[in-house]
Amino acid sequence: MISCRTLGELEVLVDGRPPDPDLGLKPVALLLYLAHTARGSRAKEDLISVFWADAREPNQSLSQAQFLLRMHAGVGITETAAGQIRLDRATIDLDTTRFDALAAQGRWADAAALVAGPFLDGCKPRGAPGFEDWVAAERPRWNGKCVDAMVRHAEDLMAGGAAEPALSVARRAAELAPNSNQVERVRLTALWLLGRRDEALEGHRHFAKRLADDLGTPEPATQALVDRIERGRAPSPGPTKKSEPKRRAPLVGREHQLRMICDSFARCRRDRDPVLALVLGDPGSGKTRFLEEVVGRAQLEGAASAVIHAVPSDVTAPGSGLVALAEGGLLDVPGVPSAPAPALAALAARSLDWKERFPGRGGLELPALPRAFVEVVRGAATEQPVLLVVDDAHWMDPESLLALAALPRDLAHRPVMVLLAASADPPHPALDQMRARVGRDQPGATVTLDLLGPKDLAALARWALPRYDAEEIDRLVRRVQADSGGLPLIAFELISGVASGLDLRPAGKGVWPASRRTLYDTFPGELPDAVVGAVRVSFRRLGADAQQALVAVAVLGERVPRRAVARATGLPDERLDRALDELEWQRWLVAERRGYAFLARIIRDIAIEMKTPGQRARLLERAGLEPQEPPA
Repeated sequence: MISCRTLGELEVLVDGRPPDPDLGLKPVALLLYLAHTARGSRAKEDLISVFWADAREPNQSLSQAQFLLRMHAGVGITETAAGQIRLDRATIDLDTTRFDALAAQGRWADAAALVAGPFLDGCKPRGAPGFEDWVAAERPRWNGKCVDAMVRHAEDLMAGGAAEPALSVARRAAELAPNSNQVERVRLTALWLLGRRDEALEGHRHFAKRLADDLGTPEPATQALVDRIERGRAPSPGPTKKSEPKRRAPLVGREHQLRMICDSFARCRRDRDPVLALVLGDPGSGKTRFLEEVVGRAQLEGAASAVIHAVPSDVTAPGSGLVALAEGGLLDVPGVPSAPAPALAALAARSLDWKERFPGRGGLELPALPRAFVEVVRGAATEQPVLLVVDDAHWMDPESLLALAALPRDLAHRPVMVLLAASADPPHPALDQMRARVGRDQPGATVTLDLLGPKDLAALARWALPRYDAEEIDRLVRRVQADSGGLPLIAFELISGVASGLDLRPAGKGVWPASRRTLYDTFPGELPDAVVGAVRVSFRRLGADAQQALVAVAVLGERVPRRAVARATGLPDERLDRALDELEWQRWLVAERRGYAFLARIIRDIAIEMKTPGQRARLLERAGLEPQEPPA
């Protein structure tokens, strides 16, 4: 059996080994020419014109090629009475045949894995210009099929939250089709989801210039995507140093849940009917990271989004959640001014930002805040889909939560999605009622983010530590599984700590955990335990000002205004802004109009312990604030 790889540089194996050198390239080219013919046969005259047009004894050359294929490769080639040369397909294995079979089954990952480059790249048998002409004619067809498979594979990867592998696939596809708008859109989307907005736009400028040199322009769909990226803010963290590329962890173990939520939003846009979706999980299960992924996709699809992060103090502030959503993204939506004037005035009465945008509305009879919010969202949804997102919704005030639960009923025939993330425990009556309705009398979806299993942790470890071999990854996964219990927040910090802060290889001390010490070799470094150690390693990677600001926010409360951080730290405005930006990019803090809050309580608890009681007291004194402890 002879096997030929043609999607890239030609590679030939006979029974798994390189062929006898006496076989030569031209007989193999003859074989490939026959194999890519519909019936596996060609007229003898056709083969002679392609391969031996200038030969003195073309018939003898053809016979010699058939003999060499039978002798050295076991290929069955026969000549019929009608003067046809026929190939026995059972004696040859072609990557193109396997590619077509995989593509027909929709197995895009497997099909894309077969692509190593342009069809028969560099294959030029001597004295066969006709074969070179045939390859030149076939190459665009195969390149197109390969690019399509790689684009579909990349889209599948992104649908499962794996934007970085998708970007790698898109770059491979661009090598085959550098001017493909389809490939460019995949590249742009992947970079956006990775938070690399500037890189996406810079690359597109080169793409557009390349098209312009060929008297072309980007397709409308590509330009629309670029416009949305230019208007938006990338949803993911940046680098710790300017010289480092931005990397965002793949959304491992969440592929099915992500597809369910994205499919619900797709139906909302298509059918123009509101939907309600819930994301449930324990603290540290990755709800915030999951929401970021959904929001990033929605923005690229042209949706307006409002995103807030509720904290315990919101529970006792009626209507605070609706006002925060109004300030957190709705204000700039083009359709909002079409809302009734009383509704705009009602929000302006609760928000200075809205009052500045919609002044002079006195003398109107103002509706209740929930009704005003409904009308504003209705106006926003007249021009584009709207996504309303609340993280830690179990801390939202009851008035706002009930209003969001009623939105799908009040906004029939409007493309609006309410997406709430909350802790699964303790029970929350309002959220439990929503959960009971979803999928029964309310379109939408409910997903639960479970703990990460060994397979998911291994995928995360391979992403973070590409130099580790299979055995080292296995040891690391077992140690991380034991220390984190599969909680994504802690698992990510542990693995990131090994990758970035405590990689022991350069010092010649081996890898962590050591062989045969997987179950009891504690996290390396002068740290009290693995969880605190991982957070502290990441903390030490921050700049000095960012460290100071982070501890101040931890000590001062659940949500801390910028001015309080400034008073506590004494940092000048420019340095404080840079520090807070770094903390937000690195996903330590989330910034809202009402202040800064930690994305994870456990990190706040650890950060507080980085100061002595006396130091904490002095921070509070300088800030003039009392700590905001969560309700019992």
